[in-house]
Amino acid sequence: MWAVVSTLLLLGTLSAEVRSAEVDPADVVAGGASVNNQRYRLQARIDQLYSEARGLPAISFAPGLLSAAEVDPAVVEILAEARMQFERRREEVRQKQAQLRTRLQDSVASIDGQQQLLNANRRRLAMIRGKLKSLEPAIEKGLIGENYISALSGEVEHLNDQCDALEAGIGRIKRDVAEYALALSQQTSERRKIVQVELESLKRQLALLVPQREERETIASGEIEPVASGLSAAVGLKRSLN
Repeated sequence: MWAVVSTLLLLGTLSAEVRSAEVDPADVVAGGASVNNQRYRLQARIDQLYSEARGLPAISFAPGLLSAAEVDPAVVEILAEARMQFERRREEVRQKQAQLRTRLQDSVASIDGQQQLLNANRRRLAMIRGKLKSLEPAIEKGLIGENYISALSGEVEHLNDQCDALEAGIGRIKRDVAEYALALSQQTSERRKIVQVELESLKRQLALLVPQREERETIASGEIEPVASGLSAAVGLKRSLN
């Protein structure tokens, strides 16, 4: 008698455990929806980064995402968020590149202006030196006043100083131009590296979600029992004893 009572008590405990371990299909469906949303978000981000890397004007979403958006408002929101992030990033890149290009263009224009001034000074310098050369016989005879010769010599010295300063300035600006061009190139290459690292991470996360989705779909369809077979057998034994 006591053995039967003990068995019934044990089976009662097992029955309670069975009820607590049972999986509600509704919970499975809800969990599956959550997994799906995670998957859609990951895929949308992947599509966003791929489109950015390819320089596309808009995101090229995977057909599966677009199909899901036709029936699921949550996916519509996911795609809208991805598009907003894509446009924000494009605008940031445009602004940074525009700033660098403006500096680059200003520097190139400055080089052109200073180069023209340098060329004019060199022509003036060559003319004055030629004039002084032609006046040497008259200077030796004392036919040219010292003040005039001094003025020409002073102008030669001044033009020489100006030419040296212009050449140095042009050299600095050319270095700036090279730095701006390098910054433009590095901005693109560094962003590509960042995008590649994030893409690899997203792909791994997406791969981990696929088995979860398949398992939840299998449970929800009733193809496998969500509770342990030993506990189910215990419930059957209790019913037979009753």
